[in-house]
Amino acid sequence: MKLAELLATRKSLQESITDLRTRISANAKVQEGDDPDEEIQDLIDQSVRVIQRLEALTVTINKANMEVILPSGETLMEALARRDAIHRRLSLLQHTVAYSQHESSRYSEREIRWLSVMDVADLQKQSDGIAQEAREINLAIQSVNWTTDVPEHPI
Repeated sequence: MKLAELLATRKSLQESITDLRTRISANAKVQEGDDPDEEIQDLIDQSVRVIQRLEALTVTINKANMEVILPSGETLMEALARRDAIHRRLSLLQHTVAYSQHESSRYSEREIRWLSVMDVADLQKQSDGIAQEAREINLAIQSVNWTTDVPEHPI
């Protein structure tokens, strides 16, 4: 099975857990004299089974992430950590650019003007470079996800 397929299965299991939690909440209380639409204990038991499957699948994915080597020479786990850092840097710069560009409204000429202390054009240029870096690492990660075979995992 391809690593990308395991990742899709993981997402599906996570969505199932969210759905089961919602169903538990919807049936946890009923008006006096009414019965719940679904048995809470059955939903809890289902949730526990899905969580156990997710745990085993996560271990398999994490092991693969530590073993798979990208063309850059780094492990997939290292690339994922680098991608997270890139996205955090990009978010920080985009936030700074957006806030620096924000024009504060003045009601009269006598009010104090607010000026940006940042070189917005330079920040935008940095942001664009980091966005390109993010696209490149995402492509590398996706490529290896679709080409990496992971030993059979009981899903």
